[in-house]
Amino acid sequence: MYENDIEYEYEKKLYYATNKYIRPDFTIKLDNGKEIYWEHLGMIGTESYDKIWLQKLDLYNKYYPQSLEVTYEGATITQSALDLIQKIKK
Repeated sequence: MYENDIEYEYEKKLYYATNKYIRPDFTIKLDNGKEIYWEHLGMIGTESYDKIWLQKLDLYNKYYPQSLEVTYEGATITQSALDLIQKIKK
């Protein structure tokens, strides 16, 4: 994102109730003022990670519908991450 001049905040607290929050991997404010939350899933398949991810996904769906973007870990930057960067730049 840095190389593409995309402003973001890393693990910024995202409150969904008083004193309750999650930390998206990246929070990106679009030119239209809307924020999107990017979760990059790097440890899918690990039981404890999967459990936490499913809890976070429920919170996104309930409190921030249509604001979540998800990519997955690979040996190099994945095409889904590159596609999302291009989508944000538009």
